Amino acid sequence: MKKLFGFSTVIIAMLAIVVSSCSVSESFSNSKVQAPKFTSVDRLLQVQPGMTYESVVQLLGCEPYNLLSNQLDGYSVYVYKYKLVDRELEVENQNTLNQRGTETAGMDVYVNKLEEVVLFFKDKKLELLVTNQGKAESAQMIMLGNTLYSMTQNRGQFVFENSSILPPKPETNEKQASGGFAIPGLKK
Repeated sequence: MKKLFGFSTVIIAMLAIVVSSCSVSESFSNSKVQAPKFTSVDRLLQVQPGMTYESVVQLLGCEPYNLLSNQLDGYSVYVYKYKLVDRELEVENQNTLNQRGTETAGMDVYVNKLEEVVLFFKDKKLELLVTNQGKAESAQMIMLGNTLYSMTQNRGQFVFENSSILPPKPETNEKQASGGFAIPGLKK
């Protein structure tokens, strides 16, 4: 009887393991995760000002994530979620990533972090889109944009005060002769 009791205990233990492993795999395979719809940078790059709301939704592949504003004067502001794309590749060592030919090798995979882009519409036509990174860097971008605009409007009139920042060009011109440094490609 003692032998039978030991044998039946082993059988019961094995059955318990089998049943519990089935229930764990079933519960895992049936688990649900809540995740927002998102689009990709590739699709965002195709969006152009002037596109209609409907064409933007079709191009991005999903409805907006959220509505921030819908005003009487025709302005609507929507939020979309998007993910950046990295690439996954097998490497022998860290130096493999620095070799020519690996720039686009591997399989595209989405980065886990969700990014946001805000789209501004006027009368159902896209006027502007701004990403979170764009919002964070907007002051610097505006200063750079203003500087570049000013430089193109006043071609050839810019002179660096400290010419030691940039090496002199072999050719000389009026600006260099007067002690300044001319910006290449800008002519009067």
